[in-house]
Amino acid sequence: MATSLTDAEKAFLGKDNANYQTHTVEFKWEESEQWQHYYSNFFPAPPASKLPKYKRAWYRRVVDPNLPADSTVGDVDPPATSKSSSTTTAAEPAKETPRRTYFTMEMAKEVLVRLELAARLIFLVSTFLLCATRLTRILPVRHFMVSCQRIRSANVPQPLNTASTMSFFLFLIFAILKDHGKPKLSMDYVARVIGDSNILYIAFGAAVFAAPKSLVILAPQVVTCLIGLDKLYKNHHSLMPLILKADIFRNCFKVLDNYVVEMHTMRAIMEVVVLFHMIFGLVLGGWTIINVLLYSNFIKLKLARNDVYLISILRQVHGTAFQVHASRFADGIGRLLAHPSLPPVMRNVYQKAVALLQRFFMPRRP
Repeated sequence: MATSLTDAEKAFLGKDNANYQTHTVEFKWEESEQWQHYYSNFFPAPPASKLPKYKRAWYRRVVDPNLPADSTVGDVDPPATSKSSSTTTAAEPAKETPRRTYFTMEMAKEVLVRLELAARLIFLVSTFLLCATRLTRILPVRHFMVSCQRIRSANVPQPLNTASTMSFFLFLIFAILKDHGKPKLSMDYVARVIGDSNILYIAFGAAVFAAPKSLVILAPQVVTCLIGLDKLYKNHHSLMPLILKADIFRNCFKVLDNYVVEMHTMRAIMEVVVLFHMIFGLVLGGWTIINVLLYSNFIKLKLARNDVYLISILRQVHGTAFQVHASRFADGIGRLLAHPSLPPVMRNVYQKAVALLQRFFMPRRP
């Protein structure tokens, strides 16, 4: 316990003596049990700014009644007690830097890669099941493990049709966002998005949106999905699920990557077949003029971008002789139209139709 100064010590030191002032200022507040007991009985605890005032009042009452009014006793840090520490902390809370988690573009790209992969797989599975349920109405029931009547009663094709259509649009949209980032109101961003091939196949999907699902319509969509899936697997292999990293899937994607050029050519052939399918469907019923115009614009956009696969197929169809196969095809059509049993008007109609299609689809060069 700290003892107060005796009268003899005060007289010896003197109030104006430097030793007395030093002894007063250097009072051991932490070791004084009387001060600790006095301070702990405060409720509520005084603020830190008024603590020196309470110290001097206690010091004048207990230790030295003759403490000068201008004394600096108590102008030190408060005692290191649990209550004083909590009081100081409550009065002046420590400023902590808030932790912020930023959603970076890399994180967004990883999410879009996984969403695109899921949409492509859903499209492939739903399209396969859709074709399988359609085949159950053609082939005998004994070729399937489930009853054809059970499939019809469950009305399976309608939800599969919806899943196939929606997932086709979704993986195209996710691919655009993954490749070009967040949408921006800038001409540079718009130009980059318009130049993306995925935009073209959104136009393809819009042209065949209301059409009944058939193998002619689904084939270009399936090939487009496989081409994009191969690109996604090759460029973002680290983000693929573990099951797709197995040897069997790795070999499948390796074979798929070896036939990318053939797949592009096959898709171009199918797109030309869809064009003729729409033209005949417009005459025989099943297609509207809106569908034909939308699909014609899709073909024109691909030709305007110099799609070499589609240009090659169209040249073979209307008979330019820049390839051997094209000249053989043109010779076959020429011999057929020159047959004596056919009237000359059919040859004239064919030539005019070819000239009209060439003028309509082929982009104009300056």
